[in-house]
Amino acid sequence: MRKISVLVLFIAVGTLFASHENVGITPYSRSISESGVASISGVDALFINPAGISSGSKVELLVSYEVPYGDIEGLKSAILGFKYSNFALGMSEYFLNLEGEGKYAEGMYILSYGRNIGVINVGGSVNVYKFQDPRFGTDYTGGIDLGIQSAVSDFVSAGVFYKNITRSSLRGDELPQYLDMGMNISIQGLSSTYLSFRMSPGNSPIFMLGEEVTLANGFLKIRGGLNYGEDYKKASFGLGINLKNFIIDYAYSTNFELSPSQSLGLSFRR
Repeated sequence: MRKISVLVLFIAVGTLFASHENVGITPYSRSISESGVASISGVDALFINPAGISSGSKVELLVSYEVPYGDIEGLKSAILGFKYSNFALGMSEYFLNLEGEGKYAEGMYILSYGRNIGVINVGGSVNVYKFQDPRFGTDYTGGIDLGIQSAVSDFVSAGVFYKNITRSSLRGDELPQYLDMGMNISIQGLSSTYLSFRMSPGNSPIFMLGEEVTLANGFLKIRGGLNYGEDYKKASFGLGINLKNFIIDYAYSTNFELSPSQSLGLSFRR
């Protein structure tokens, strides 16, 4: 009976994570449904659009922890990111430890560079993807991402991000490849609205909407988001608390067909 339950668990985990689709989503990005391609900045830009690396503070550190899909007991996720000037390093890993079986994990390790050229930010990332299975060992492969951001006006910005332009695959499974295009409308000090589309080969477009409202002179940010596609519907909610050099981010997200995930992150910026 235990072998059957473990096999079912392996199938469930493989279905959810074998494509690395959930790797590299910070609590901030999760809370606005990954819609920040046009304006995301600093260390959070590592996984969403490396063009934003050139913005934000000179030194940033991010640590986050997520409990995804609580019905799968023991499945966890962690992210670590560090930015200095125009360079950033990061890692993201989903992992599951099974007693008597070993560790199953999917991860991504990333080096990003962003540069500002007038009103345009450009950036790129070199990624190493990992899949670990105690039965067959650990495999790695590489990939490259590119992104652009531009200020259209004082209130509007636009961005484009091409994920995995090398069309990398791992153990015969294609890794995520998509094009994000979007815009951000910001009322400084009050709110930001994020609108973007995700297009990937063989799939219908996904519309991503995010909203962030700033309260108490920037101390508190309330966020929400929605992903909507033909076969993909997901909602999110989050909070951000600004404590001078430290920022605490929380996100709650549900896929409508799966149990919800919760994540918590701490950022240091100077």
